[in-house]
Amino acid sequence: MNLTAYCRVLTQRQEDEGLSLEAQEAAIRRWAKAHGHRIVSVHRDAVSGTRDLEGREGLSRALAEVQAGQAEGVAVWKLDRVARDLMVQEAVLRDVWRMRDGHGELFSTVPSEANLRDDPEDPGRRLMRQVFGAIADYERSTIALRLRQGRHHKRLRGGYIGGAPRYGLQAQDRELASHDAEGEVAEHIAALRAEGLSYRAISDLLNTERVPAKRGGQWHPQTVARVARWQAQAAG
Repeated sequence: MNLTAYCRVLTQRQEDEGLSLEAQEAAIRRWAKAHGHRIVSVHRDAVSGTRDLEGREGLSRALAEVQAGQAEGVAVWKLDRVARDLMVQEAVLRDVWRMRDGHGELFSTVPSEANLRDDPEDPGRRLMRQVFGAIADYERSTIALRLRQGRHHKRLRGGYIGGAPRYGLQAQDRELASHDAEGEVAEHIAALRAEGLSYRAISDLLNTERVPAKRGGQWHPQTVARVARWQAQAAG
């Protein structure tokens, strides 16, 4: 059969662990050659496996080729490359199998996923396929939970969990460190507040002195208020 190959990664970590797009393509080509198939095109995505077709340009193009008759089916390294969400997985399979008057195919190179298509004489096929899909879905949810818990514990310890550091701090080696220049400005703001200046007066003064805000823009009273509050908390 003439097949289009589909490969997907989400993170650089997957690339480093041997799940790179190139490694997946190589595995698909070896499998196709061993089973007498021909890879006529390759499509790739670097997105989450939970996203539907609207966010998966590579998968959409692969399915479009099958729909247009340019390929007879799709080959993937492993079923979870199609989706790590059971509902998305089943929807994609259903769409492929309806193509080419019901003769569209989707193949996995993994031996345990060799028989994906539903068979009324073997209901165990659907059971095993959906079990594999449910396991992938569970693994994704477990990873997400661990990440949330890790961020929560780090937040409780006062650690850096990502995002733009507040004024006066900077990210270094995944930890927060003092930003000396911004720290001096924050101390200056605190001193001006102690002298009785309003937030608006301080923001006007900083803009007149051409002191850059966090992202190089203009100072506003609300921004000054936040910096003053953080400075007071640090001093307290």
